[in-house]
Amino acid sequence: MEDKNLMSADVDIVVRFFSAIDRLKADGCIGGLKTITDRYGINRWNIMSLREKPAEYYGRFRPSWVQFLVRDYHINPYWLLLGSGEFYATGFTSEIVKNLNKNCTRKKQSA
Repeated sequence: MEDKNLMSADVDIVVRFFSAIDRLKADGCIGGLKTITDRYGINRWNIMSLREKPAEYYGRFRPSWVQFLVRDYHINPYWLLLGSGEFYATGFTSEIVKNLNKNCTRKKQSA
């Protein structure tokens, strides 16, 4: 049986992941969830079911999705993983992130 504290931490990360996508959309850095699924080749059905019921489907969440947000959108990893600190990594703002991603339309390869 899985430890409830571990499950809760996993669900919290999933919830923050979707909060980050919402913030990136509000800041004008992405068009929405479709931007992320298209850019990284993520199955839309899986990610939509995860968004609707994170406690039920958190096992579908992939750590690489966090990597994409940290690497390509400069989201603070402490914010994503722990919920502490500023949303954007030190030295980055929504304007900087928008400019960096302005011409990026192709899929990224995972590291």
